Amino acid sequence: MESFPRGSSTTESFPRGGGQPAASKTGSSSSTQQSGNKRTRPWEEKSFSSMKRSRKMEEHMKSLREKAEQASSASDAFGFKKAKILKSKNIIVGTQLLGVIKEINELYMIISLPYNMVGRVQITEASDVVHAKLLKVKNKGKAFLPLEEAYSIGQFVRTVVTNVTTVGKATKIELSMRESLVNAHLNENVTNTTIQGAIKSEEDHGYVVSVGIEGLSGFVKREDIKSPIHNGYKKPILLGQVFQFSIKANNKPVLSLCANFDQQSKAETKSVSDIRQIQPGMLVNARVDSALDNGIIVRFLQNITGTVDFYHFNKLVKKEDIVNTFKKKQHVLCRVIFSIEEEIIRIGLSLLPQTVQFAPVEFKSTVGQIFQEQDTKVLSADGSGILVQLPNSQTGFVHASKISDTPLEKSIESLHPVGSKVSCRILSLNYADQIYNLTMKTSDMIAQHLTLADVKIGSIVTATIDKVNPKFLAVKVDMLAGVCPKIHMAESKVTDPESWFKIGQKIRCRVLAITGKTIVVSHKKSLIQSEHPIITDHEAKEGTVTHSYIIRAEPNGCVVGFYNGITGFVPQDELAAHHVANVQKTFRSGQVMLTRIIRKQRKDGYYASFVMRTESIIQEEANLRAAYESYSLGEKVNATVVAVKNEGVEVTIQKRKADDPELKGFVLIGHLSDYPLHCQLLKAKLHPGDELKNLTVMRMGKSYQGLLLSKKPSIAYALKRGLIPSSQSELEVGKSYFGFVSKLLPFGVLVKFANGLKALSYKTAQTDKFSKSNNNFYVDQGVFAQVLETGANNLVSLRPSVNYASPSYNDEKRISSFFEEHDNLLERKVKVDWSNYAPGTVVEGTIVMVEEVGYILSFEGTDKLTGFANIKQADPDFEGAEGDVVKCFILDNDKGKGIVDVSLCSRLVEGAETTSAPAPTGSFLEATVELVQTHYLIVSVVNPATKKLALVSVSPFGYNDFYYKKSHSEFNIGDRVFASIFYGEKDLGGRYLGTLQRETEAGTKHKIIKVKNANVSSVSDITVGLVLKAVVTDIKALVMDVDIGCKVKAQIHLTEVFDDIPTGKNKKHPFSQFTVGQEIPSCRVIAISDRKAGSAAGRKKNIVVQVSVRPSILQSRTTKFKVHTWESLQKGQVVNAWIQEVTATTIWAYVGPKVRGQLFALDVSDNLNVLKSLRERYHKGDGLKCMVTEVDAKKHALSLSLKAFDKKACSSPSGIVAGRVLPGIVARVHLNHGMNIQLFQHVFGRVHIADITDRSVKDPIADFINKEGTFVEVYVINVDKETGFANLSMRESVLEKAKKQDKTPAPVPTPGSIVSGFVRNTDAKTCWISLPNLSVGRIFVRNLADTYIKNPAKKFPVGKRVTGTVLSVDPETNLVDVTLKRSERGTKLSFDDIKPDVKVTGVVKSVKDFGIFVTLNRCGFVGLCHISEADDLPVKGKAGLDALYEPGDRVTAKVLRVNAAKKQISLSLKPSHFAEGDALVNAISDESEEEEVREENSDSDEEEDSSLSMEEDSDDEEDLDMDSDEEEETPKKKKKKSLKIQVVEDSDEDSEDEEEDDEEEEDSEEGMALIKDSSKSSKINWGEVSDEGEDSDVESMEEDERDDKKTKKSKAQEKANKRKEIEEGEKEMMVEAETPTTTDDYEKLILGSPNSSYVWIQYMAYWITKMDITKARDVVKRALQRIDSNLDQEKLNIWVAYINMEYNYGDKETLAEVIRNALLYNDSKQIYGQLIKMYSRANDNANVEEMYKILTTKHKQSKGAWVQYGIWLFRQNKEKAARDLLKKALISLPQRKHVETISKFAQLEYQFGKPEIGRTVFEDLLGTYAKRIDLWCIYIDQETKLGNDDKIRELYERAVSLALSSKKMKFMLKRYLKFEQDHGDDEKVERIKEKAMAYVMSKQ
Repeated sequence: MESFPRGSSTTESFPRGGGQPAASKTGSSSSTQQSGNKRTRPWEEKSFSSMKRSRKMEEHMKSLREKAEQASSASDAFGFKKAKILKSKNIIVGTQLLGVIKEINELYMIISLPYNMVGRVQITEASDVVHAKLLKVKNKGKAFLPLEEAYSIGQFVRTVVTNVTTVGKATKIELSMRESLVNAHLNENVTNTTIQGAIKSEEDHGYVVSVGIEGLSGFVKREDIKSPIHNGYKKPILLGQVFQFSIKANNKPVLSLCANFDQQSKAETKSVSDIRQIQPGMLVNARVDSALDNGIIVRFLQNITGTVDFYHFNKLVKKEDIVNTFKKKQHVLCRVIFSIEEEIIRIGLSLLPQTVQFAPVEFKSTVGQIFQEQDTKVLSADGSGILVQLPNSQTGFVHASKISDTPLEKSIESLHPVGSKVSCRILSLNYADQIYNLTMKTSDMIAQHLTLADVKIGSIVTATIDKVNPKFLAVKVDMLAGVCPKIHMAESKVTDPESWFKIGQKIRCRVLAITGKTIVVSHKKSLIQSEHPIITDHEAKEGTVTHSYIIRAEPNGCVVGFYNGITGFVPQDELAAHHVANVQKTFRSGQVMLTRIIRKQRKDGYYASFVMRTESIIQEEANLRAAYESYSLGEKVNATVVAVKNEGVEVTIQKRKADDPELKGFVLIGHLSDYPLHCQLLKAKLHPGDELKNLTVMRMGKSYQGLLLSKKPSIAYALKRGLIPSSQSELEVGKSYFGFVSKLLPFGVLVKFANGLKALSYKTAQTDKFSKSNNNFYVDQGVFAQVLETGANNLVSLRPSVNYASPSYNDEKRISSFFEEHDNLLERKVKVDWSNYAPGTVVEGTIVMVEEVGYILSFEGTDKLTGFANIKQADPDFEGAEGDVVKCFILDNDKGKGIVDVSLCSRLVEGAETTSAPAPTGSFLEATVELVQTHYLIVSVVNPATKKLALVSVSPFGYNDFYYKKSHSEFNIGDRVFASIFYGEKDLGGRYLGTLQRETEAGTKHKIIKVKNANVSSVSDITVGLVLKAVVTDIKALVMDVDIGCKVKAQIHLTEVFDDIPTGKNKKHPFSQFTVGQEIPSCRVIAISDRKAGSAAGRKKNIVVQVSVRPSILQSRTTKFKVHTWESLQKGQVVNAWIQEVTATTIWAYVGPKVRGQLFALDVSDNLNVLKSLRERYHKGDGLKCMVTEVDAKKHALSLSLKAFDKKACSSPSGIVAGRVLPGIVARVHLNHGMNIQLFQHVFGRVHIADITDRSVKDPIADFINKEGTFVEVYVINVDKETGFANLSMRESVLEKAKKQDKTPAPVPTPGSIVSGFVRNTDAKTCWISLPNLSVGRIFVRNLADTYIKNPAKKFPVGKRVTGTVLSVDPETNLVDVTLKRSERGTKLSFDDIKPDVKVTGVVKSVKDFGIFVTLNRCGFVGLCHISEADDLPVKGKAGLDALYEPGDRVTAKVLRVNAAKKQISLSLKPSHFAEGDALVNAISDESEEEEVREENSDSDEEEDSSLSMEEDSDDEEDLDMDSDEEEETPKKKKKKSLKIQVVEDSDEDSEDEEEDDEEEEDSEEGMALIKDSSKSSKINWGEVSDEGEDSDVESMEEDERDDKKTKKSKAQEKANKRKEIEEGEKEMMVEAETPTTTDDYEKLILGSPNSSYVWIQYMAYWITKMDITKARDVVKRALQRIDSNLDQEKLNIWVAYINMEYNYGDKETLAEVIRNALLYNDSKQIYGQLIKMYSRANDNANVEEMYKILTTKHKQSKGAWVQYGIWLFRQNKEKAARDLLKKALISLPQRKHVETISKFAQLEYQFGKPEIGRTVFEDLLGTYAKRIDLWCIYIDQETKLGNDDKIRELYERAVSLALSSKKMKFMLKRYLKFEQDHGDDEKVERIKEKAMAYVMSKQ
């Protein structure tokens, strides 16, 4: 018999016939086990040995034995003669198949299956790891597991059929690779086989593998993953990726796995415990049992039977020779390819070489290749098809349907007998069967397009219509699928495609594009017949004419399509020779147009035109464009004005040469100057024919086809210094550039740079404060912009605080150009000798008028000038009168109006004689504001060198904020400022210039706007959950004040605006969408600070209503809102955080209104660049999605992390492992020893001095002294398990090697090598040194030098750097013995010793333009390192070389070439040539003689102080060895306590305490808030008295004054009405539910309202009325179980009712038990409050006092608890006990609560005790806090109640005599006036009015 070698090939869909395979259903095998002389049967498995041998079990075992014996003779039992081949129609769910990856797409893979079947694996079925991940997210896995990177074509995988669907003749097979399904039949005892698993997580030394077996997981070491897929193609290992593993060992519960290809291919399965454990992919050693007509039966693992079909033989065999080829009992190595369970379990195997070896399947030929008859041979033929031998030992199969285009007249065997020749063509590849699918059909043989690669874009093809759809035609191009879109069906518009086209119709088309696997064609005649060039890429030349089709018509032009997806845009003025008014009506989609290419777009595509031009016109345009392009960016030109228009000035450029073409230009109005006023003045002066000089070229104009020019001095200045980018590549994140505002948008500002480069600045990134106005900038304003993000949309920040701090910022040109332009633009109407009135001179003037604001003067000798001196510009004791002659110091002058600003201050007048230049340029001096002008300030400075006075004109604001800031509101005469001095480029009449120090702006207050809400007239009407309208009254950094229509403070916190953090284009500050005065249509109350009514006047000012505009809260159906509190936060929880503050190392952010967390820098990112630019990347108000890492509700400490979401980042201390590169912060520097590095907030590591740098420096620590807090990058050497300290390295070579994931071990010092280290300690016998990588060196005293050293400790102090030769290395301890003797160093090298690839050391001799000369050590030869070999990155010129090296640098180089004849050595200094430690360990290395001499000379100089340094160094060494808990930690900032929401009516006042604390902190004068002027009632004109920065509590006090008008009766009536409303509401609720009278009624009511505590309590009352307390208790228990766990308030109501019930109807034991449980499940403070109220109602004073004692013990820091206890004691007439209680309270309460607590007890003295004591207490308080007007008001109110008018007047007089701020003074005077109007006479009233007017005048 002739046998044929079998090749490795594959194909697609050939159905094959054959018999049905046989397999054993229950048979199993393993190595036989012996017990005595008895051999166990295969079915007597270990898994059954532990079963109890019952009769039923014995019967079961007998049944299994019979089935196994039946399966052992398969051919006799089943009587089949053929091995049945699997077909798609036979496949059932659960079938296990070995497949080969055929095609990889983004979301699925096509798998080639045995017998030419194919299946699909969705990404969700790629593995259990991926499946679990995608269940949690809504995306389809694109980002989680990129299939293209995880798998390769030809890779073997195990699959399980999950679904089979049949549509017509096609069968779709859905597969899964999930390990839990593939390994479903394996158990925890699996061993000695291969298994499929998925990478679950990455660990330090390898990967955790998911194997899908319960109680079992796997682990594979990194070095054990060596599959061809990842070794050959260098693909990364990804989480969720599937591998075939061989089991090295089963160490339950962990399998030790290996993915080594060599082991996989040989991993033979030895045993299984169940036949179902036989899996596809298992390699087994089988023996031939018998031959079949189309295959063989084999037995393996003793009694398991399977079949190998003819097509899976390892060599080609004729069917008649199968018996002779495969002998009975012949052993064959085969691999399982399928397992299917029908009546019995059938197993198929394969002998194909690549399948057995598990090698990736590869093919030698490609699809479409044609084989002629002489190259082929028929191997077999039957009814299913023909098996053909191809060249190169390849085989193919021709299915019967692919033999001929016409029906066969004879049988296949007779037409194509074995050995005949045939012509055929490859149709597809069958990977699983490793065979080609062939065709012999004539139509296929001549087909031009068999694959997509055969289709050429732009070619004309004949297509057959396969389907007609209203929107497209589905066509076939030969065998390929295609589509013809509707707009391409015909030249004209097709409305009814079905009437135009028929299925099977052939049409001519032109190929437009190929998308995926589909060909897009066009049937348009004009495109098919077009002979113009086809544009398929972006390389078309300008002027090319071609045909295009219109994709869509837009108002400003048409978007056109070419070929291969290339598009273009035709602007409106290029659509036709005439103007097209309505583009969308004139042009339609699909219209074919002859198109001319104008130029490429900035992005992909072209600018094009429908207008054809002649060659002469085109040439003329090209010449004109070339002339325009000859002008470079920033070039200066002169121009002549042609026309002045509203938007700008048209000019013609003055020609360079006489024959140059006339060029146009355009200057925007805003580009005439840097100041808008000057722009308008210049515009008014310009006329046609005027000349404009020194214009700066910005770019080619867009709409006017000319040069865009600018006359802004700032533009010219910035271009000259390279501060204006002109291309996208020049933008660098974090850097500030100069540009100008081109457009104002509702959401931001569009900024332009040069050449049309644009960037966007959102409103939140424009100013340092929240502005109510959108007019912060004007169009064409010059601004500095810091780049935040680059890409499709460049984002920039215009905030002054970040741009003014930029090194590139400079606004000197702006202020100097202002004065240069100002004098020229203003008409000098006043003709006088202005030199006599120059700033800084002294003249005599006569006062002609005295006004309230100042003095008006005249000057002798002229009546054309008017002088003015502000009242503040005179001495305080100056009393000038009309006619007085005074000396005036000139501050400034207005030559246009003839006004001279002067000062009468003697300080300036007397110092005028000593005026001079202020100081050299760049000096930074303290200055006094003398005059405030609109655009500048006049300040006086004293030259520190000459002590002389000078005037300086300074710019108060910069480019970015001068437009929206007003100098008159920001500065006052007499203010102290700091100014930077410089001089103008031109003579400005002796005027000196300067700029002010820049600061971040503070927020400002705005006028309050009122709003009305229906049914809300007072605080009592507001409840949690109420939806209100509001108006924004003020916007601060953290909260936004809103008016809700009643006298209560309402706020929206930063965290209560968005539910999700805005990203991308939607990224914005939460308050950026609001402006002051804006109406908010709906907001919802989420918390009220204090709902307890009080009698004191100052109580209501503490009530704050927290409202929210978050959509989820507005839409919520409950009042239990999801607002983060300290109690609700948990570790691991993901929260939205909003940044409050960013420091160099910390981001502080709020996650809830009262919860602030800390995001430590090292928890932000592992990227060092991110950490170094924390302030630039994160800004106030930015939102971050963070994970809670630590939370302490008691201490109010919250730690957040961003790294928790980055799996590659080290997100916890557990990730600090050896080999990892991490960022750190220098925490402490230990001189001569090393540094402590902070790795996490409480985790530290150490860097020893020898591991700081590779550079040969004497003191590596010197660069870090006094630089604690610096961010550095470190490599973890190891971690000390005892102390937790990490040993780190900062050496450049170590870090670079780690980043490259180079796993090679660090070089170990060897005898003879050179090492450098630092002295650790020196004693009489030994000098110990620190070496890199934590190695320790030892130098015996005899080896310290060639000569005797008398005092080694002085000669070698701690920290000294030494270099020596290694003598020996102890292999056990790694102790390195070193010698410093020069005599023992290596011998001198000769030129022959220097060979290529040898690493050498040397010293840089010189640096040239072309390279670096290096003098080599130990030989003196000089080598050259060419510039191309100086670094791994390109080095530009000598400047680049100088930045890297300088003469004298010690370097390590690699020898590249040696020219012995010319004695030339070529070197390389590229770091990539050197492994870690090459800088210290070299084949030839030595220290220069000069260095040794220098060290020896320096030793003698250091001996005197060596003892001192030794002592200090030893201390440092001890510090370095301290444990981590002794390290210095940054003290945590105290956090304000959260404002708790009151959930029980009339509970204690703790929440009030917290708010009072905030009020107390805000009471300082610096934190005052500007309030609305309400002076109309007093009829006093307060004018401009109001200062910015007033007390926010003033307004609330005024409101409280009005609230005091309510009588006690009205307040009581209010409470009664409220109680009545609640009762009526409850009754209505019961009425609507048809008031229940039976248990059934209540049960139905509960079903409808299971969470209503009111219903449950009524049900309890029902049973109590029936005196059935047991059932009432059952109702309580049911209620506590049924009510939603999130509804704390409802549950609290039940507990309160339960306590009251037990108190009234239970006994002491049951009551105690209920109280104990209530305290366990609720807030203890609330429960104690309810108990106090319960005992008070029962007059049980003993228990009330007991509860108060417990409450003040457990909540000793609650001010409300102490005050309530004090009130109760006073009411019980226990005044002494109350006073003693105050002393205890002050001991327990924090200091910030003392003032308010003492004030409360003082008020109680007035109300219940002795007023004299209360008066004494208030006097003591005011003695300390004299300016606390709230204390004055409370004191006065208490005296008012006593009716002591004289005492009240005394208090008012004392208050108004204080140096209060204007707002406070206004408030007190108004109160005083009101008091006198009510209690005094007209004389007293008038006296107060006069006092008020005097105060007003003093402030003006």
